[in-house]
Amino acid sequence: MGQDTSSRRHDPVVSCSACRGPALHDTTYYCPIKPDDVSLFDQKPWLTVQRIPETEADVRVRYQPGRGAPSIHDLDLPLTYRWNHAPWRANTRQTATGEATEAVVTCLRCGTVEARFVDLPAEYFFQIDYRGKALWAPSRSTAEDLLEFIEGDDRRRLPAKDYRTGERASFLSRIPTEFLTAKARDTVVKRLRKRLEEGMP
Repeated sequence: MGQDTSSRRHDPVVSCSACRGPALHDTTYYCPIKPDDVSLFDQKPWLTVQRIPETEADVRVRYQPGRGAPSIHDLDLPLTYRWNHAPWRANTRQTATGEATEAVVTCLRCGTVEARFVDLPAEYFFQIDYRGKALWAPSRSTAEDLLEFIEGDDRRRLPAKDYRTGERASFLSRIPTEFLTAKARDTVVKRLRKRLEEGMP
């Protein structure tokens, strides 16, 4: 698991709870397993077998990423428990501002590593405030796209749907209007640039 925002510029970046610096966010996943299959997960790095709290009779395996951990998609697992064949799920809970997801958070500035629930979108690092409204981007790449769009010559709102393909359009189509006005432009661009600079380790 690389520890820089340049090699993982498309991955979620949140704020470190210790220093408020940029931190990589890696989701923890769970999958129910058959009790007879527990031995299949012995000596498997990054995986832990647990009792399911709600039943105490059933078991599950927990994937908790750490330094050097492969993606859950690349784990060496029995075929029936691989990502595309088993019901791996993130552990989430609702909050006042959105949804919190259990994850491992690794700070790029102070090196703190913590396993905790991350409240998104409230904890995204690439986030600015303008007149009491929050504008956020989940990753460095989307923050750069956001900056390029707002400081560009054409800031007209994009359609929410691509009518040629029927697919949902870019997140740029959902930027609140107040961030796209000529009056807001200089302030918003300045704050986005500053946040991107602060996001470098």
